[in-house]
Amino acid sequence: MSNLLNIDFNYGDPEPTEAEERKIYVAKVGSFFRDIGINKINGIINNLTRVLINPDLSDDEGRKIKLTINGLALFLDWGEQIINEEAANNLPIEQREDNAFINNEE
Repeated sequence: MSNLLNIDFNYGDPEPTEAEERKIYVAKVGSFFRDIGINKINGIINNLTRVLINPDLSDDEGRKIKLTINGLALFLDWGEQIINEEAANNLPIEQREDNAFINNEE
């Protein structure tokens, strides 16, 4: 899902920016998403999607469920970003993009 609304995921819950604190934060959040979050959130989305086929559902109820699904999808997008950042943090030094020595940067 593309981030069409430019959601600021740090609003009201700033993520650490200092390198070591950030790595610890990313490891904790990434672990949650890999171990629990992805499956749980996808399960909730699947359940909500099944509710949408109920013919007795009002338009208002349907809109609210769709908005909830979209919010959960944004949360999954953020989790994917964190997991990718965690994976990059764990790459061998030779493969890291931020390695100035390997990338011939001064």
